[in-house]
Amino acid sequence: MTPGLTVQELAKLPGVIFARPLSDVPGKNLVVVALKFGPKDPSRPPAPAHRHPGSVYVYVTQGVARLGVAGQPVQIVHTGESFFEPPGALHTVAESASTTEPASAIAVLIAPEGAPLLTMEPKKK
Repeated sequence: MTPGLTVQELAKLPGVIFARPLSDVPGKNLVVVALKFGPKDPSRPPAPAHRHPGSVYVYVTQGVARLGVAGQPVQIVHTGESFFEPPGALHTVAESASTTEPASAIAVLIAPEGAPLLTMEPKKK
């Protein structure tokens, strides 16, 4: 995503359910995004590693997800459970835990105004 987007532009991005400035925390936006993970396919490459500029809270709404950040064990998160990602952490795993069932989640991000919602990690050579 391109840096410098206004909260109004963020609100129009695919998957974004809600985006508003936090009046009690100047310079920060609350952004809510719908996440969908298709069944895990070993022939498909994993989602690329990335970072978010602020805190991320993920609540699984359907299925079972595998979520992880670098330096910590991958978590298996069932429907009704949640996952927290600290600002700037390297998000390394985001997928359905099942090879036959999808998973869905809602991500709540606290993003600095004008910052991209995510930054892709350069691939290691």
